Amino acid sequence: FVRELAGLIHLTWCSCFLSFVRAWSPHFARYECTHKFLTMAVLRLLYQQVFLLLLVTCCASQAEAKDILVLVDGNNDCCAGSMNRVKRFARDEKHMTVMNVVWSNFKENWSSGAALDDQGKQRFVASGKEYLENLPAGTNIYMIGHSWGGDSALRLVDAYQGSNVNFRLLALIDPVGTAGQRSVMVNTNYVPSKVEYFYNRYQTNQPFPVDFLANGKFLCYAQTCDQDEQSTHKNADGSSVRVSCEAYEVTCPGYDPTPKCKVVWRGLKSYLKCEPGSNGTKMKRAGHSGLATDGYVEESLKRIIDQLIRNPPKPPKRPNMYLKNDCKDSISVAIRYLDYYTNEWTSKCWYNLESGQGFYVASGGARLETTNTVWYTYAESESATWSGNDSDSITRTCGGESLPMKRKDYVDSDGDLYARFTCDRRRLRAHSDKSSTDLPLEELYFKHDHKETIDPVCTASETGEEDPCEEDAPLWGTKQEEVPIKVMTHLEDDNHGHGPS
Repeated sequence: FVRELAGLIHLTWCSCFLSFVRAWSPHFARYECTHKFLTMAVLRLLYQQVFLLLLVTCCASQAEAKDILVLVDGNNDCCAGSMNRVKRFARDEKHMTVMNVVWSNFKENWSSGAALDDQGKQRFVASGKEYLENLPAGTNIYMIGHSWGGDSALRLVDAYQGSNVNFRLLALIDPVGTAGQRSVMVNTNYVPSKVEYFYNRYQTNQPFPVDFLANGKFLCYAQTCDQDEQSTHKNADGSSVRVSCEAYEVTCPGYDPTPKCKVVWRGLKSYLKCEPGSNGTKMKRAGHSGLATDGYVEESLKRIIDQLIRNPPKPPKRPNMYLKNDCKDSISVAIRYLDYYTNEWTSKCWYNLESGQGFYVASGGARLETTNTVWYTYAESESATWSGNDSDSITRTCGGESLPMKRKDYVDSDGDLYARFTCDRRRLRAHSDKSSTDLPLEELYFKHDHKETIDPVCTASETGEEDPCEEDAPLWGTKQEEVPIKVMTHLEDDNHGHGPS
């Protein structure tokens, strides 16, 4: 296309130039051949330059728009930017655009000399969203954050709602959250499904973070979740990096400080040659700063990036909703969820489950799909109800009834939403919340073995409306939720937990 466009420009340019010369030069006729030859030569040279310029510009813009590696440093500009093996691989072998930013601002050549508080991370999210919004559609983002940079990177990915970029990789290396703590960050954040590959490595040897012994695994909805503790350094091939032990470390493998002596003959003379004993070797402990430049961590990230680039981006999973009745009574369930296709909060009722039954929620035989990790349920039997009675509850209308619904957000290992209803006959009371999200392993096996779907059951006489099984009008307020792109979100239904205004 560029070559054809340049050729068209060349012909038009040549024609216009010759017409101009013929019109304004009375003596041109005698030298037309010479002038035409010179003109064509000049225009050909210009055409070549324009073509090369357009070609280089086009290729450069495509390379910049296609794959971008973002390295996010933590405090004191450490240490994602020091991952030289990853940087060289991305820039020289994969021809990616490589950026190095800091946790407090999504701008290159910016020092991280900022107070260690949320204000810097908020500035990072705001400036990062501004940068991402200006990228062309289809841009692939590979983001690696270390320490405070890991927390900032996760916040940005979660907050950005544009559809022009694909988050192919989010890698966190010993991330640190608010107040220098790991547990606060892990317990208050999750990895959204818009992330194709989530890589997380953390160590338990030393601060930073201050609670370095805490579990570092996040609630993860990414398509691939690769999380593990790595408290020792490894070589690129995965073998352990070993260092010499100190003299006092008598339990080290190979510890034997006794000198090794032997008689050595040289001609007719002999002498005793001794070599010092060994304190043995041990695996090298990984610290907070050194984990980012660990040989195995960098080699793993190179392999992941290479694998992702070789394959097209995958769309995020659309989770289904699963109901399980572990009560001895039959129950009827109403649900409210954020519909994948309409981006609207939708209520459906009633789903009838016998004791021990479990079903995927469906409509017209097709499983319902959502983009959200939050949904709401209400259930009732002849003697009890499972309803919401706290600040996370909402009241919505379904089937002509106002129902106090309980908030649910449990996601199982398959990425599906799971609601389980239990009861205890000895303590069964008329209006109590008996729903549970404590799912023993056998319940997940039950789900895998029982993959039937269930449709809502109701008749037109219940409400007199055209679609009695679905009524979205809330008891108060109007819908405020908006989901601009179809990725897993964690939105609440509007006005939950509040009375009429």
